[in-house]
Amino acid sequence: FFFDCRDVDRYPSMEAFAPPPVTWSLYADGVDKGPPPPPPLMEGTFAVFGAPMETEELQSLQDLSRGQVPQLFPQGDIDCKRWLKKLLRDLMQKYLKLLDVLLQPEVPLAVDGRPESAVLIEEVQYLFLNISHLLNMQRPAIARQHLIKLLQDQVERRTSLAETVAQVHSEVGTMLQSTQKAMLDKVAVTISDL
Repeated sequence: FFFDCRDVDRYPSMEAFAPPPVTWSLYADGVDKGPPPPPPLMEGTFAVFGAPMETEELQSLQDLSRGQVPQLFPQGDIDCKRWLKKLLRDLMQKYLKLLDVLLQPEVPLAVDGRPESAVLIEEVQYLFLNISHLLNMQRPAIARQHLIKLLQDQVERRTSLAETVAQVHSEVGTMLQSTQKAMLDKVAVTISDL
C-alpha cells in the first residue's frame, strides 16, 4: 500500500503533510524562554498509518506478566544477556523441531488433540514475544549508555578544541613577543641614528 495524494479524500486521516504536533504552541514565546513542559499523554483514538487505534490497545511491558503470554524468564533482577541467549537457543530448537514436524507426511497430534505444528508455532510466538519483551526492558539501559557515549564524545571534542585554542594562543603570544622585540629594536636603531 503506497500513499497517493489523491487518496486523501478516501482516507481523511491520511494527509500528504502531517500537521505540526499539538505541542507547537508551547514554543510560541520562543525557545529562549526555556524548555516547554512535557506533552500531555495521548488518550483516546489516534491514527497509525491511516488505521485508527485506541490507546488501550497499546501493549506495555507489564502485559507479558498479566497472563496473556507465559513469561519464560524469572521475575525481578535478571541477567538479560544470559536469558536472551537461552531464549534464542530455545527458539532455534523449537524452529528446527517445527521444520521436522512440517516435513513429516502425517500430521502428528499433540497431547491436547491439536496438530503438533500448531502447538510449536504457538511456542515460537511465545518465545518471540518474550525476546521482544526482554529487549524492550533493556531500552532504558541502552539509551543511558548511548547518552553516556554521546557526552564522552562531546567532552573529548571540547577538550581537543580547548587544546587547539591554547596552542593557537601560545603561538600568537610568541609571534606578538617577537614582533614587539623587532619593533623595539627598530625603534632603538632609529633613535640611535638621530
